[in-house]
Amino acid sequence: LFSGQGSQYAGMARGLYRTEPVFRRAIDRCDAIVQSFGMVALPSILWGEHQAAIHETRYTQPALFAVEHALVELWRSWGIAPYVVIGHSVGDYAAAAAAGVFSVEQGLALIAARGHLMHEHTAPGAMAVVFASPDEVAAQLAPHADRAAIASINGPATVVVSGEPAAVAAITDACAARGARIRKLDVLRAFHSPLMAPVLDRFAGIVAGMRLQRPAIPLISNLHGRLAGDEVTTAAYWVRHIAEPVRFADGVAALGAEEPDAFLEIGPAPALVAMARPLLPRASDAPWLASLAPGKDDARQMLGALGALYARGAAVDWAGFDRDRGRRKVALPLTPFQRQRLWLDDPPAGPVRAGAPLHPLLGHRIQSALLKDGALQCEAALGRSIAFLTEHRVVDLAVMPAAGFIEIAIAAGQVALPDAEIASHHVALQAPLVLPERGEARVQTVVAAADDHGHRVEIYSWQPAAGDDGCWVLHASARLARAVAAAPAFEPLSDLQARIAREIGIEDYYGSFRDVGFDYRPAFRTIERLWRRDGEALALLRVPEAAGSAAGFQLHPVLLDGGLQATFAALLDRQPWTFQLHACGATCRRSLRSRRAAAATASTPGSTPSTGAPWPTSATSAWSRRAPLRWSPAGTSRMAWSTRFTGSHASGARRRRRAPEMS
Repeated sequence: LFSGQGSQYAGMARGLYRTEPVFRRAIDRCDAIVQSFGMVALPSILWGEHQAAIHETRYTQPALFAVEHALVELWRSWGIAPYVVIGHSVGDYAAAAAAGVFSVEQGLALIAARGHLMHEHTAPGAMAVVFASPDEVAAQLAPHADRAAIASINGPATVVVSGEPAAVAAITDACAARGARIRKLDVLRAFHSPLMAPVLDRFAGIVAGMRLQRPAIPLISNLHGRLAGDEVTTAAYWVRHIAEPVRFADGVAALGAEEPDAFLEIGPAPALVAMARPLLPRASDAPWLASLAPGKDDARQMLGALGALYARGAAVDWAGFDRDRGRRKVALPLTPFQRQRLWLDDPPAGPVRAGAPLHPLLGHRIQSALLKDGALQCEAALGRSIAFLTEHRVVDLAVMPAAGFIEIAIAAGQVALPDAEIASHHVALQAPLVLPERGEARVQTVVAAADDHGHRVEIYSWQPAAGDDGCWVLHASARLARAVAAAPAFEPLSDLQARIAREIGIEDYYGSFRDVGFDYRPAFRTIERLWRRDGEALALLRVPEAAGSAAGFQLHPVLLDGGLQATFAALLDRQPWTFQLHACGATCRRSLRSRRAAAATASTPGSTPSTGAPWPTSATSAWSRRAPLRWSPAGTSRMAWSTRFTGSHASGARRRRRAPEMS
């Protein structure tokens, strides 16, 4: 899109002339041509002692043509060539030159003669933008048709009127009285109006002496708003171009029909892209770019537009880009790329941390004057720094697993109550924690000072908002206390193996989770084998290699999450349930059992479901309906977890529905 008169300003493109040899050579060529006509040197008008004259029509028009021609040459040297072109009034000449209608010498001769004739032979005039429909403006213009006209139609409610100052004032006053908004233009002449009549015959004689060519690429005409053909090779076309309106809105519609991949303004300011983009809502996703912009560094603006085109798939000629820059290729080390993400994420701002991290999920202990005796506050940055967390996906979002919150509570209890066996009561999950795809979530764990019921643990995350706003969101809470009751007994594993014998295919089982939005990625695929019977399930679990080391964890969250995954095989009738975990030593094998009974019996060494070989049990853990979650400092764990579901039985009996409850 080639900018028209009104986009010019003193000093435009000065930076490109200094830094880009291709641009400089094109301007110097144009300067030699216009000086042969007896015109003042272009660099003097653009950046030198005569730059105050840049707004005089006789200088504005050739200066704009020269800058736009030089921009086209620079873009072409970088491999960016136009597919279809459109200009606005004076910009139509640079667009026609880019399309091959006339040479640079012919184009400058025409535009310099056009500007000179308008400066010398037309009376001063006025122009104004009326924000109303063409029909509304035409109705108010009719009484003044011999002294004013519609100069351009830039949109369905954007019309420019041009003519004698008194006539333009009368038209705009009448439109304003009917609610239209008016903006006067700072111009010296009334372009595309009856005031241009004195130059038409003179200009026709100049064009008639030139041999013009049919466009080599699609050129959209200002006169009728369609693709131009042989008519642009005639003098009559360019004479009408001076006198008749610019049908830019129709031209933009024709431009959209050509389906360009990107829109690039060739000119000193982003005037046309701002005007055209609202007219093509279907092309809103395409980049709308400007070559230059007032107040912005020329090279930075051009390179930004080039980068956007490259990102869109443009074939940049990098050899042409570097041709005049004196650069050379250097040999890079022959180390193969490892394709690992190495971006550094900014750590979240937070309070003062004390000492080393206490735990991978609990993080650092932080200092606060508000903490009372026995209270604890910790903060961790959770996300990609603990890789397995982002592999727990719900509806394609990385969501903190419930097992992660349990692990945090256990770790906090070990700090608040050292050298004690811990029981956790009233574990409640309040809200999901969605982990960011970039950066880390700022998570704080607060352990309140002890009261008659022990310590209350709360786990929060900071949810930022616009500006400096944000809030802390509570995700989970629990009660921690010293364990006083004995741990529940386990049922022998051998009895479970004999009773729960129907095996389920693991791929199909995980596929059923995906169907409802749960995507367990490799780090969370802990179930190796799974057996079930009505109301019970038995699973063989292993911490996957993708989950990383278990060092630093009380119980690796992916292992506990695997137990939760396995329970769904036993919950087809949505009954109350319990867990029993048999933990082995160095083999890292786990068997977890889920059933309806209120308590489990004591676990004993048994045999693996696959081989019958003994399972050495170095630690045991059990979940039961009534007993609290327990953890002992020696690493041997006894855990109790209760969740009560209410709803319809498999038999179809109706019961009052309630949300899942945890206690």
